[in-house]
Amino acid sequence: MTLIVAGVTAGKGWIVSDTLITGGTIQLRDREYQIKCLPAKDRRSLVAFSGDAHNGAELIEQAAAMPSGQSTISVLCEAQAENPEIDFLYMFLEEGTARLFKISNGSAQEAPATYIGEKSAFEQFQHIRHATEIDPVPKSFEHFMFGSRAPSELPDVMSTATVSMLRMFLQRTERDVGGWAVPYVLIPEGAYMCGYAHAVSDPILDKVLPGAVVPHGTAEAGGYGLSVTELSDLEGMVIYRRQTPGGLVLVREERGYRTVRIDGAPNEFRAKASDLLGKPVDIFFGEDVPDGLPESIAILRDDDGQPAAAIAKRGNNLSFSVLNIATAFRTRAKLDLSGEKKGPRPVTVQNLTLTLADDRNHVKLQLLNDGKVVGESALSADEMDAAIAGLGQFRAALNQQVRPEPDQSGGAQELLIVDPAWRTVQSPHAEVDGVVMRLRHLGLGWVSFLLPRHEGRALGRWLADNCAEPAKPE
Repeated sequence: MTLIVAGVTAGKGWIVSDTLITGGTIQLRDREYQIKCLPAKDRRSLVAFSGDAHNGAELIEQAAAMPSGQSTISVLCEAQAENPEIDFLYMFLEEGTARLFKISNGSAQEAPATYIGEKSAFEQFQHIRHATEIDPVPKSFEHFMFGSRAPSELPDVMSTATVSMLRMFLQRTERDVGGWAVPYVLIPEGAYMCGYAHAVSDPILDKVLPGAVVPHGTAEAGGYGLSVTELSDLEGMVIYRRQTPGGLVLVREERGYRTVRIDGAPNEFRAKASDLLGKPVDIFFGEDVPDGLPESIAILRDDDGQPAAAIAKRGNNLSFSVLNIATAFRTRAKLDLSGEKKGPRPVTVQNLTLTLADDRNHVKLQLLNDGKVVGESALSADEMDAAIAGLGQFRAALNQQVRPEPDQSGGAQELLIVDPAWRTVQSPHAEVDGVVMRLRHLGLGWVSFLLPRHEGRALGRWLADNCAEPAKPE
C-alpha cells in the first residue's frame, strides 16, 4: 500500500510520499522500501505513483526522463489506462507556477491538493494534520526539524504534512504505509528535496529538572530518532536511525538507486559514508556528549509566551533542553543550518535583499521592484559596522521604543551568544558614578552600557550568588 499527499500553496508545489512496500507483486524481494516520487531530470516537475511497485517505479522513471509539461501528462494517462492498478501524481511548472494533476481512471484531473494510495491512511493523516489539541507522547519530548537547499521560503503546510505523516506511521496499527517520508518542493527555481529529523525521547520528563539536556531516546525504552537528508544536490538521500544505530545511503543512478548500508554512531556513520562515496554526508544527529561550549543557545517560547525549550547549536549538531516539564506545549523556531562555508541565507525586508558574497568579505544589497533588481551595492565589514551603528541610532529615535522586557509573545525566539568577551572600565563622566560594561556580540559588535555604581554592585552580588560552583557530593 501507499500514501502520497500533495498540494499547491501560493504557486509553490509540494509532494510527500511514504516508502514502504506491502502487498502486490514485488520483484525486488530483498528490499522493504521503494522510492515513489522522483524529480524530473530538468528539475521542472515531480512525478509519483501508488500501486504495483515494480511497474510503477519503471513508469515514473520514464516520466522523469521526459521534458516537463503537458505532453508527459498524456503519456502518464496512457500508462495508467494500461495499468489500472497504478495511479500517478504529476506536478510541473508553468510560467513559474506549480500545477498539480491526479492521474487515475485513465484521465488527469487538476487539483490544488490531493492524494493517491490508501484512503483510510489518508483519513488518519488528515485527522493528525488538522488536530487543534496537542497530542503529546507521555512524559517524552518530541522534536521535528525540517529544511531544504531551496533558495526561497517553503510553504509552512509542507513541514506540517511531513511530520503528520511520520506521526501517522508510528500510530497506524495496520502497518500498511510507512518506512520514511520523502518530501519534495517545486518552486520557480525548480525541484528540491527537503531534509528532516524526527525524534521522540524516552519517557523521562518526570525524572529530569527544567533545563536538563534531553538525551537521545533508546530502543529499549521506546525512544525514536530518524534523520533523512539529501545527498549532494538531488544525488540521493541519507536515512539514519538513531536507535540502530546506522542507516542507508541511497545513491541516484541512471535508473533507480544504489543502496549502501552503514552501521555506527553518528560521527562513525558520517565518516564511513563520506569515505565510501567521496563526498560529504550529513545527518541531523550528533554525538551524545559533544565537546566544548555551543556556538549559541536559542530560548523558545510556547504559544502562550512561556519559556518552553532551549536549543544549543554546534554547527548542525543540536541538543535540546526542556524548560517546561509540567504541561504539554508546542513551540517552533527557524534555525540557519546552512553551515559555515555557505553562511546565512539571503534576508529580504520589504524590497531590500541582503546576501553574503562568495568571498565572505562583503554583504550584497539589492533593491527590488516587482521582484526585479533595480539597484545594487556592497558593504565591507567596516561599512557593515557603520550601517549597524546607524540603524541602531535610528531605531532608538523611533516613537515605538524597544520592549522594556525580552519578547514574551507566543512563539518568540531569543538567541543567546555563549561566553561573549567582556570589558569594564570606570565611568568616563562625573555625572554618572559607575562602571562601563562592554559585551561583544558576533553580529552587532561591541555593545556598551554605563551602570550606575549601585546597579553594578547589585549585578555583581547577583552574579556571585548564582555563579557559585555547585556543591560536590560527599
